[in-house]
Amino acid sequence: MAININSAPTKFINSPIKVSRHIPLRAILIVPFVVQIFGAVGLTGWLSLRNGQQAVNEVTTQLRNEVSSRIQDTLKNYLEAPRVIAQINQNAINLGHLNIQDTASLTQQFWGQRFLFDSVNVSAIYFGGAEGEFIGLGFQNNNQWEIGRAGKSTKGKFHSLGIDSQGNPTELLEIGNDYDPRIRPWYKNAVEAKKATWSDIYADFKELRLKVTLVQPIYQNNNQLIGVVGVDFVLSHIREFLQSLKIGESGQTFIMERSGLLVASSTSQKPFSLKEQEVTRIKAENVDNFSA
Repeated sequence: MAININSAPTKFINSPIKVSRHIPLRAILIVPFVVQIFGAVGLTGWLSLRNGQQAVNEVTTQLRNEVSSRIQDTLKNYLEAPRVIAQINQNAINLGHLNIQDTASLTQQFWGQRFLFDSVNVSAIYFGGAEGEFIGLGFQNNNQWEIGRAGKSTKGKFHSLGIDSQGNPTELLEIGNDYDPRIRPWYKNAVEAKKATWSDIYADFKELRLKVTLVQPIYQNNNQLIGVVGVDFVLSHIREFLQSLKIGESGQTFIMERSGLLVASSTSQKPFSLKEQEVTRIKAENVDNFSA
């Protein structure tokens, strides 16, 4: 019997392997390892960059939170100190320990309270009567404390007087414009609230600056209003505090109301504009260096 065997597979197995003369064998062996090395190095670098950015963001967020907490704590002190002073004066008046008709005793009381809280810059303490009388003590832009008085004794004009070391009035410094406390924003806020509350931010009567007031209405036993006690501070004190905070080389801080109006910032720009002696508050977005 004859057996016929196909010789094609044998020819294929015995045929030589051909390598292109254009690609050296060394390149074939080295290139895959180089590609792997570059891939590993690139991936490691990308992961390091990503982790570094994440670490920077975490540190930045932590710093922002710490600064915000410090600002909030300071503002709480600003809110608490005037409330305590107003409450003390309300109790003194209601108990008959402080006579609102005795302007000398009022100014001496206010004088003793001006530094009651060392960490808070109280800029004014005063009383506005339901009959239109006003007596108060204020810290002015000239860094001097002055007594302010208006009513029948001043013919409705706002008188500014000097003060001695005991809280007593000295010489007349200035006669200003007509002044009736009952039409001032702080007095109206107190009458409307009928309890201790914060006034809206408003322009000072005497000087070009913004301030906010803790007001406390005072009532007789028959619930008749006899006047309003006010304790305020100017917003420039908040700005000075913000400017004392160091946030990197160029960081800035801003405090604004929900309406977007600026309260204070660490920049040198004031939170208001002035046109023809009229003070107008500005929005935070219009402040230089502000970034929402």
